[in-house]
Amino acid sequence: MNNFHANGQRKSLRGKCFAAAFSFLMMLISFQHSFSQGNIAAEQVDIVKAYQPLLADAEKIDFNAEPALTDTSMTTLSYDVKPHLIEVPFIPAEIRAVSLPVTEPVALQNNFLKAGFGMQLTPLIDLHLHNGNSKSFSYGLNLHHLSSNGSKIDYQDFSHTGIDLFGSAYVGGSVLSATAGYDFRKNYNYAEAVTDSTDNDKQDLKRTYILLPFEIGFQNTNNKNNINYHFGFKYYHFDWQSNNSFLLPEKEDYFNFNFLLQKQIQKIHSANLEFTYENLHDKLIGVYDTAQSLLSVVPYYQFKQKNILIQAGVNVNVFDKAVSFFPRLHGEYKLIGEYLIPYIGWEGGWKPNTLPEITTVNPYLVNTSSSFSKFNDVFLGIKGSYGNNISYNLRGGFRSQTNLPVYLPDQINPAYYNLEYYYNLNIINVHAEIAYRQSERINVVLSGEANSYDMDFDDQPWGIPKSQLDLTLNYNLQNKIFAQVDFFANSGAYTILPSETTSTQLKGRADVNISLTYDYKKNISGWLAFNNIFGAKNTAWFNYPTYGFQAMVGVNLKF
Repeated sequence: MNNFHANGQRKSLRGKCFAAAFSFLMMLISFQHSFSQGNIAAEQVDIVKAYQPLLADAEKIDFNAEPALTDTSMTTLSYDVKPHLIEVPFIPAEIRAVSLPVTEPVALQNNFLKAGFGMQLTPLIDLHLHNGNSKSFSYGLNLHHLSSNGSKIDYQDFSHTGIDLFGSAYVGGSVLSATAGYDFRKNYNYAEAVTDSTDNDKQDLKRTYILLPFEIGFQNTNNKNNINYHFGFKYYHFDWQSNNSFLLPEKEDYFNFNFLLQKQIQKIHSANLEFTYENLHDKLIGVYDTAQSLLSVVPYYQFKQKNILIQAGVNVNVFDKAVSFFPRLHGEYKLIGEYLIPYIGWEGGWKPNTLPEITTVNPYLVNTSSSFSKFNDVFLGIKGSYGNNISYNLRGGFRSQTNLPVYLPDQINPAYYNLEYYYNLNIINVHAEIAYRQSERINVVLSGEANSYDMDFDDQPWGIPKSQLDLTLNYNLQNKIFAQVDFFANSGAYTILPSETTSTQLKGRADVNISLTYDYKKNISGWLAFNNIFGAKNTAWFNYPTYGFQAMVGVNLKF
């Protein structure tokens, strides 16, 4: 066995030696052949096909994988997790409709016409036009006309026509608005002292008042960066004339530029600045041409929380080249929610007495002039509301004022009144109002005011009633019949009669107006109005009785 193994090894060794000698001989022959041929130039080799190895030529290698040894040094951990109930609020999924029918827009009735007539050949027209809902523009027109031909008292005729154009443009977070108007009034000096005489021609007693107002404003509609602002400009031209030779044409131009800036801080504080410039230019043709101006700057601070409101500032006025300082103070506190809110305040400044205001109070004046009044108001009161039904306000105050307009009949011709500015006086004022509202069915407002005047030499506020009372009741019956009752009363005004030197109190006045409206259809209704039912003829002006009882009928159209 061992001999056979040794012979095999010798044969294998001889074979390996023979193979090595044969390989060396072939290399030698190849080297000699290359040397004898010299350098052989490179020849292009064409590849017939890519080399594709065969599986039969591959050699198999066996790997015997063994698993890793277990690490017996590691400790096996065990866990014990207790169950815990977590409460999750139930939030239902949003429900969305698969499809909804398209709702056609309903045409809005933005236009309104009220027309009628009554006793004394009285025509009435009220027209309101509006373009309707719009995100970019809003514009419209208002027209009013009322006139009457007096038949019981000579020259008691009057006429009043007013037209207003208005519009607003919404751009981004701001709105630009403007209004322009025309107001025409005509009346006669029909006082009994004049009409009893045959020497007066009707045209000589005629007088007209024309007012041309214009106003423009620009303000923000959202308080970006907690800033609010408002720019405003007002202007009017007023012209009044009379055919009587001793009354001259009079004109007035009024300019008002105002600016308000507010900065809110942490929602409860705000810094505010008000700026106003007014100019009053009065011209009595051929006699005088005067102008007065007022500059007002009011910086004030406001604190507002849930139950308290406080304002504190100062009103700096520059009038007639003199600087004046007035307080701006206001405070209120919700003592018992909205039920009981006491408040207190103190404010003052200069304000103009304009010809449009003066001639509206008394349209029977001789030539006059406008002026400014200085005032100081201190007041306190309580107000509140109970639900959506009842609200009230009770206020008492003290005012000191210069240049109060008062009216006295002319001693030579009592049909004409003289305007006088009372230089200085004090007024104690009490005002009260209460309102009740029941949905759209009943609405009642009762208000009253009383004043006590402290004037020199036992003088009185001539031509101004000291107290007045107003009651308005609206009643809606099944959205078909609408009734309104207005009760008004005032104490008799004081005056100085011709040929007298002391004040005399005229009779007071109390009367009632009632109007009824019946909606026949959605866009058409009829109305009745009964004015001065008690037939009271007393007024604040000596020798000027009113019409007494009047009745009117008409129709309302919506389109």
